[in-house]
Amino acid sequence: MKALSKNQHLQHKSTRYIFLLLLVVGAFAVVGACTCREKQSEENAMAGLLGAPKEVNHSENSAEMDEIGQFAVDQYNTKEGKNLSFHKIISAKKQVVAGTMYHLVIEAHGDEAVKNYEAKVWHKPYENHKSLEQFKPHDGSANSASQSEVAGMRSVSGEDPVIKEAADHALKGLNDRSNSLVPYELRQVLSAHAEASDEETNISLRLKVARGAKEEEVKADLHRTPEGKWTVKHAGPL
Repeated sequence: MKALSKNQHLQHKSTRYIFLLLLVVGAFAVVGACTCREKQSEENAMAGLLGAPKEVNHSENSAEMDEIGQFAVDQYNTKEGKNLSFHKIISAKKQVVAGTMYHLVIEAHGDEAVKNYEAKVWHKPYENHKSLEQFKPHDGSANSASQSEVAGMRSVSGEDPVIKEAADHALKGLNDRSNSLVPYELRQVLSAHAEASDEETNISLRLKVARGAKEEEVKADLHRTPEGKWTVKHAGPL
């Protein structure tokens, strides 16, 4: 009976050790699972920050967004010699990438009309760095003045190479028709509309020109053949 009691005692002791060991292993497993979940959550959060740009809530009323929008317009004016005036933020997104990249749609007032522009501003506050990475017209964003058709023509960017060439021919036409010894100089293409076919291209321009210290707006209608021959049909003050 004593031997049997001793064996029972040893068996009970072994069972207790195994139970304690299982508890320890289980505890480590729980801690490991929690750590993995926390790490995964951190990775998911970081992936969200480093992924696609995220919407900025209430950006229209945000003083911070307005400041960045004003910066974008000011930088564009300085680089391109334009005179746009910042009006408001239409939409804003931000993306974490070695700082913050702001993706903005801005409404700005210019000599031609009120237009919307896409801008990207890279801000690295820890380096006191802010730069304009992109500024361009927003597709389909212009107001009625810039989107309106002129005699069935479509609106064209003033930066288009053909429009620039047309403006040069219009300026030459103005100077050929002028009796002044002071020639006209082109300041800006205010608006451009074109109608193209296989046989011809008709272009209507509104230009800001200067003669000496005096600036004025003129209208020019031009015709271009497929061979590249230009005819100035009309060029004169509005």
